[in-house]
Amino acid sequence: MLTLLFNSLLSSFILISSGFFLKKKKNLEIVDICEIAFFGAIFLSFASITLNFILPINEVLSNIIFISLIILFILSYKNFYNLKNICITILCTGCLTALILTLDNIYRPDAGLYHLPYTNIVNENNIIIGLANIHFRFGHISIIQYLNAIFNNEVLGRHGILLPAATIFSFFLVYLIQEIKNSFDKKIFCTFVFLIFTYTLYGYNRYSEFGNDATAHIYLFLVFIFFFKEFDKKNIKINLINKLLLLSIFSFLQKTTMLIGIIIPLYCYFFLKDKIKVINFTNFFSFLFVLIWLIKNILISGCLIYPISITCFDKLNWYSNEKNYQISATYQSLENESWSKGWPDKKDNKLNFDEYNKNFNWIETWILNHGYQILKKLSLFIIFIFIFLYLIRNNTRNKIKNNKKKENENGILILLWTGIIGTVLWFFRFPTYRYGSSYIVLTIILISIYYFQKKNEFIDSIKFKKKILFFMILFLTLFTLKHSVRIIKNYSLKYYDYPWPRIYGNNFENYKDKSRPVFEDGKIIYYKSNTICMYSDSPCTHFDISNIKYNEKFIFKIFNIK
Repeated sequence: MLTLLFNSLLSSFILISSGFFLKKKKNLEIVDICEIAFFGAIFLSFASITLNFILPINEVLSNIIFISLIILFILSYKNFYNLKNICITILCTGCLTALILTLDNIYRPDAGLYHLPYTNIVNENNIIIGLANIHFRFGHISIIQYLNAIFNNEVLGRHGILLPAATIFSFFLVYLIQEIKNSFDKKIFCTFVFLIFTYTLYGYNRYSEFGNDATAHIYLFLVFIFFFKEFDKKNIKINLINKLLLLSIFSFLQKTTMLIGIIIPLYCYFFLKDKIKVINFTNFFSFLFVLIWLIKNILISGCLIYPISITCFDKLNWYSNEKNYQISATYQSLENESWSKGWPDKKDNKLNFDEYNKNFNWIETWILNHGYQILKKLSLFIIFIFIFLYLIRNNTRNKIKNNKKKENENGILILLWTGIIGTVLWFFRFPTYRYGSSYIVLTIILISIYYFQKKNEFIDSIKFKKKILFFMILFLTLFTLKHSVRIIKNYSLKYYDYPWPRIYGNNFENYKDKSRPVFEDGKIIYYKSNTICMYSDSPCTHFDISNIKYNEKFIFKIFNIK
């Protein structure tokens, strides 16, 4: 367990060190240590995906990158921060990361189906053209898989691939606590951040449920928080637009359903007086990141954004939209939408995917299953919002009437409409809760505080601060107790790689499941697993593949269709 704690602390240090590359850019103005870590994750992800076009992100390459980052940190930190503050932040985030990782599990089955297999592919291979032909889910992986892959170095070992999401979560919690502590005088903003903090502890508190979703939602939360905190349409700063654009793009690269977040930086751009300022290093970096991501998508799946069929290129040798090929974007899109709308629970077995999705044939099934579960999950949070807002409401009869413009009312409305648009799109296209939880939660919070600000006044600052601090301490205590109880309960369990989450086998012992090599012209072209692949030999699939042809050209492996 001490190794896990040490690696967690080192992971925090790595993200901070990585962030100093972007910290040095004047058009970002990153001033907070946690912010440096958030942007550090972005920079490392960019480095990983860019290098992977020609190189596997193996331990040797990762070692070189991290040694370079450490040197950069040593040369740069004195110009910005007190070392004591950095050490305290690393200690807090490292301990939180270790707490949520110890004796927890991965997100099953998705992690074993394609998160871990794809991470291993990145560790062992440069980009493989047509990779989605052996497993269609490889066509819509997250940028987080590239971030995970680059954490596989000599010190962290293969355990490193488990650390980035947990570390980002830990930095986010510390960041929220700092924002709340520094904003008691801005009560609406403080309430907004506190409610996000509350939901984060409630809704994203288990590593085994993170998957590719939690960090995508965290970065969307950051977009909303940064905008709420700094937006002033009479004095829009280019630094704000740069940060919002980069954060929203990174959220989108983790989960395409987060695309709606781009509305916020675009709205800020509308009020920017000197629009030529958007031409700068940070926005060029954002543009280049998206471009590289789209090129990667085309090479792997044949589509700009898989599985959106209108973005696909039928003339490519490694793509076909015919249904007998599992890479078909039309078929996979229909199937994904149907499953998100409760297809397995349907009563009318005569409906195919297309018929089920049309004319709201899915709505009754969805309400009785997914809808009920979502309402059940959100009900406790909604009840708490009502209780909390009632407790911070000034109930005295002699309230002083405040005719001043409410705190950032225009900003709240923009965020609210963005949340509503995201929620509506989520409901009609992909109404699985984990795809759109941030949109839904943000919409609920913003409606609540907007109505509260319109109709009520706050209690005095001292009482407000006491109530916030009481609930923060209470929720953090419950969070710590919950994970401590889980660790104590699982402490006596023994398995390979104890006490890390199990990544090797689809079995309790965590032993690697045997996979069968598939040959063509005397070469192993991929591995076939009888279960799910997990983190094993690569490239791996559990599908029976019969309609692809393997080829090699220059340094690239290619899976073409027959």
